Amino acid sequence: MATVGVQQKDVNLAAEELLKVGDRPTVEKIRQILGRGSPNTVAPLLNEWFKTLPVRLKGGPVDERGEVPLELAKPLVGLLKAAVAHETQQLQAERNQLGEKQRALESREAELEAREAARAPLVAQLQAQLAQAALDLVEARQETRSALDVAQNERVRNSELVAHMEQAAQIAAADRSALVARHDSVELGLREQHAATERRLLLQVDEARQAAKSATAELNRLRDESRQAVEAAQAQFDALSEELQTQRERRQRLEGQLEERDRLTQELHVSRDALNDQVRQLAEQLLARDEAMRLVLLRTATKKPRNRTLRAAT
Repeated sequence: MATVGVQQKDVNLAAEELLKVGDRPTVEKIRQILGRGSPNTVAPLLNEWFKTLPVRLKGGPVDERGEVPLELAKPLVGLLKAAVAHETQQLQAERNQLGEKQRALESREAELEAREAARAPLVAQLQAQLAQAALDLVEARQETRSALDVAQNERVRNSELVAHMEQAAQIAAADRSALVARHDSVELGLREQHAATERRLLLQVDEARQAAKSATAELNRLRDESRQAVEAAQAQFDALSEELQTQRERRQRLEGQLEERDRLTQELHVSRDALNDQVRQLAEQLLARDEAMRLVLLRTATKKPRNRTLRAAT
């Protein structure tokens, strides 16, 4: 069976019993009489009983004669006086607290107004500083944007410069490769020409030795001259090779500079012309020696028939 909760009539009856014995009704005493009910439940009901107490004293419960029972009237009057005095004290205390709070609020308000008045110049200064900071920020953003634009332009120019430098380096490398190939070709041609010339000279010397022993000294002299010419040509070739190596190293150091490339190319052309002149001079010398050897052979051939005729006549 479910337990019925504490009702208003239960609290009223318990409070009246306490009044009959001369006790002031309280939440704990009501709970002790009822034997149930939580403070949260009993307290509102007891407050309601106190609120209706004056009404019940004026026109509340009466006996058969229409009068308030004496055993309740005295405790109720005392309780009412005590409640009125308590309420009066509580109201006065609350009034005093409200007065103190009002004075504190007025003092606080005056203090806040004084602080606000004191802070007004600072607020104005801060607002001016904020406005100036906003202007500075706008200028800084504009300067930053301008700097970024300048940096972007510099980046583009640097990229173009790098591309030009790479292109110039490629051209210089191609020119260097062409020069090296040309040098190797010239060197190979000179060596082949030198070998062919030496073979031809040796063959001519052998033929001259077989043709006439008397021409040995002349042939030796011519061979020495030829060897000297070859050595001179080799020395010139070595000098030209060293000069070309020097030019190559100079070109490597000055790679990327188109003006230096043109100067090197011009020097190479001059060296090539000089080398061609030397080769042409060497060829002319060889032709001259060939002609001298041919004359020697002719003289030798002419002397042999004459000697034979003289021997025959004898």
